[in-house]
Amino acid sequence: MLQKNIIVSEHDFHLILNLIDSSFTIDPLIKKSHRQLYNHLKSAEVTTSELIPNTVIRINSVVDIKTSFGRKMGLRIVEPDEGDMKRNKLSVLSPIGAAILGFSEGDKVEWLCHGTIETLLIEKVINEG
Repeated sequence: MLQKNIIVSEHDFHLILNLIDSSFTIDPLIKKSHRQLYNHLKSAEVTTSELIPNTVIRINSVVDIKTSFGRKMGLRIVEPDEGDMKRNKLSVLSPIGAAILGFSEGDKVEWLCHGTIETLLIEKVINEG
Protein backbone atom coordinates (compact mmCIF):
# COMPACT_ATOMS: atom_id res chain seq x y z
CA MET A 1 0.00 0.00 0.00
CA LEU A 2 1.42 3.35 -1.04
CA GLN A 3 1.56 5.85 1.81
CA LYS A 4 0.91 9.49 0.96
CA ASN A 5 2.72 12.44 2.47
CA ILE A 6 1.09 13.64 5.65
CA ILE A 7 -0.06 17.19 6.44
CA VAL A 8 0.89 18.78 9.78
CA SER A 9 0.77 22.21 11.32
CA GLU A 10 4.02 24.05 12.03
CA HIS A 11 3.21 23.81 15.75
CA ASP A 12 2.60 20.04 15.69
CA PHE A 13 5.66 19.48 13.49
CA HIS A 14 8.06 21.13 15.94
CA LEU A 15 6.32 19.73 19.02
CA ILE A 16 6.44 16.14 17.75
CA LEU A 17 10.07 16.37 16.61
CA ASN A 18 10.97 17.58 20.12
CA LEU A 19 8.92 14.78 21.70
CA ILE A 20 10.66 12.16 19.54
CA ASP A 21 14.10 13.64 20.27
CA SER A 22 13.45 13.61 24.03
CA SER A 23 11.93 10.10 24.12
CA PHE A 24 14.07 7.50 25.86
CA THR A 25 11.99 4.39 25.27
CA ILE A 26 13.71 1.01 24.95
CA ASP A 27 10.61 -0.76 23.58
CA PRO A 28 11.51 -1.79 19.99
CA LEU A 29 7.91 -1.40 18.70
CA ILE A 30 7.66 2.14 20.10
CA LYS A 31 11.12 3.01 18.72
CA LYS A 32 10.07 1.75 15.29
CA SER A 33 6.85 3.80 15.37
CA HIS A 34 8.87 6.89 16.37
CA ARG A 35 11.21 6.34 13.41
CA GLN A 36 8.24 5.88 11.09
CA LEU A 37 6.64 9.09 12.36
CA TYR A 38 9.96 10.94 12.05
CA ASN A 39 10.28 9.77 8.44
CA HIS A 40 6.70 10.86 7.70
CA LEU A 41 7.47 14.27 9.20
CA LYS A 42 10.57 14.68 7.00
CA SER A 43 8.40 14.46 3.88
CA ALA A 44 5.30 16.13 5.36
CA GLU A 45 3.50 19.15 4.02
CA VAL A 46 4.01 21.60 6.89
CA THR A 47 1.63 24.55 6.95
CA THR A 48 -0.37 26.81 9.25
CA SER A 49 -3.22 25.29 11.24
CA GLU A 50 -5.75 27.40 9.33
CA LEU A 51 -4.78 25.77 6.00
CA ILE A 52 -5.13 22.16 7.18
CA PRO A 53 -8.42 20.55 6.10
CA ASN A 54 -10.75 19.62 8.97
CA THR A 55 -10.55 15.95 7.98
CA VAL A 56 -6.79 15.70 8.76
CA ILE A 57 -5.67 14.13 12.06
CA ARG A 58 -3.63 16.40 14.32
CA ILE A 59 -3.02 16.73 18.03
CA ASN A 60 -6.43 17.04 19.79
CA SER A 61 -8.34 15.45 16.89
CA VAL A 62 -11.00 12.92 17.84
CA VAL A 63 -10.94 9.91 15.52
CA ASP A 64 -12.80 6.70 14.79
CA ILE A 65 -10.65 3.98 13.25
CA LYS A 66 -11.32 0.44 12.08
CA THR A 67 -8.67 -2.23 12.61
CA SER A 68 -8.54 -5.98 12.09
CA PHE A 69 -9.10 -6.32 15.84
CA GLY A 70 -12.17 -4.06 15.97
CA ARG A 71 -13.29 -0.45 15.86
CA LYS A 72 -11.86 2.22 18.10
CA MET A 73 -14.30 5.08 18.52
CA GLY A 74 -13.78 8.57 19.87
CA LEU A 75 -10.01 8.44 20.41
CA ARG A 76 -8.48 11.85 21.12
CA ILE A 77 -4.89 12.26 19.89
CA VAL A 78 -2.90 13.86 22.71
CA GLU A 79 0.63 14.61 23.87
CA PRO A 80 2.33 11.63 25.56
CA ASP A 81 1.88 12.88 29.15
CA GLU A 82 -1.92 13.07 28.59
CA GLY A 83 -2.29 9.57 27.13
CA ASP A 84 -4.88 7.47 28.99
CA MET A 85 -6.71 4.78 27.04
CA LYS A 86 -9.26 4.38 29.84
CA ARG A 87 -10.36 7.91 28.93
CA ASN A 88 -9.93 7.37 25.14
CA LYS A 89 -6.82 9.56 25.04
CA LEU A 90 -4.24 8.15 22.63
CA SER A 91 -0.66 9.43 22.74
CA VAL A 92 0.61 10.81 19.44
CA LEU A 93 3.79 8.80 20.09
CA SER A 94 1.97 5.48 20.62
CA PRO A 95 2.20 3.11 17.66
CA ILE A 96 -1.35 3.87 16.45
CA GLY A 97 -1.08 7.60 17.19
CA ALA A 98 2.20 7.83 15.30
CA ALA A 99 0.76 5.83 12.40
CA ILE A 100 -2.34 8.00 11.81
CA LEU A 101 -1.12 11.53 12.52
CA GLY A 102 -1.43 13.75 9.44
CA PHE A 103 -3.63 11.34 7.51
CA SER A 104 -7.24 12.09 6.55
CA GLU A 105 -10.69 10.67 6.98
CA GLY A 106 -11.08 7.80 4.52
CA ASP A 107 -7.35 6.99 4.37
CA LYS A 108 -6.03 3.48 4.90
CA VAL A 109 -2.76 3.43 6.84
CA GLU A 110 -0.38 0.52 7.32
CA TRP A 111 0.90 -0.05 10.85
CA LEU A 112 3.33 -2.60 12.29
CA CYS A 113 1.73 -4.36 15.25
CA HIS A 114 3.39 -7.26 17.05
CA GLY A 115 5.43 -8.15 13.98
CA THR A 116 2.59 -8.05 11.45
CA ILE A 117 1.36 -5.26 9.21
CA GLU A 118 -2.13 -4.04 10.14
CA THR A 119 -4.26 -1.76 7.99
CA LEU A 120 -6.09 1.02 9.80
CA LEU A 121 -9.06 2.71 8.16
CA ILE A 122 -9.65 6.25 9.37
CA GLU A 123 -13.43 6.41 9.42
CA LYS A 124 -14.08 9.79 11.03
CA VAL A 125 -12.06 12.82 12.14
CA ILE A 126 -13.41 15.65 14.30
CA ASN A 127 -11.41 18.81 14.88
CA GLU A 128 -12.92 21.37 17.20
CA GLY A 129 -12.37 25.06 16.59
